[in-house]
Amino acid sequence: MTDAAPFISNAEYLASESLWLRQRAESIAAQQELRRDRDHSGRWSPSADDEAAQDRRVVRLRDKEEATRLRIDARLAAGARCGGFRLGLDKLQAAHDLSPLERLVLLVGALVSIDQRVTSAIETLDHVSWSTAPNVCLLLAKQGFADRLKSRASFEPGAPLLRDGLICWPQGAPPAPALTTSTFEISPWAFEVAIEAG
Repeated sequence: MTDAAPFISNAEYLASESLWLRQRAESIAAQQELRRDRDHSGRWSPSADDEAAQDRRVVRLRDKEEATRLRIDARLAAGARCGGFRLGLDKLQAAHDLSPLERLVLLVGALVSIDQRVTSAIETLDHVSWSTAPNVCLLLAKQGFADRLKSRASFEPGAPLLRDGLICWPQGAPPAPALTTSTFEISPWAFEVAIEAG
């Protein structure tokens, strides 16, 4: 295997992450479809061949998405080692001490602003009506229910995302019960840092 080359621009990096997010959404959607079919097996039973084909599809999509994630992470690590071009999201993450989830929130916010394919892919997921809601980010982050409850803290006023003005609630701060389903936006200045030309 050859050494991974670091990203040389925000545009190149965001294009790679766009591919991963679309693959991630497709993988989650396939898993949701499989669960839905199994939950309704009392009313309708797929043939053993159909069920096996669905299982293979889920595995194939998950493997493709994970391979893309590994390539991106290898390129990020190569960039960190060589100290070359510094990505906008890296700058934001370092300056505001963001967690990986908080970085993902900014990534989703930036990509849905510039790539309709990401928005379309995310909106195919069950129970998703907005592509930039915290529950979407938690789902994309592969978090289980308990982790999702803990991670809600990332969207509270004292957390870096809101405290530092990286994201905002366009309709005003939601009440706690509606927190994970409310739409957020990446702030204009954070968006500019994320996409700035090198």
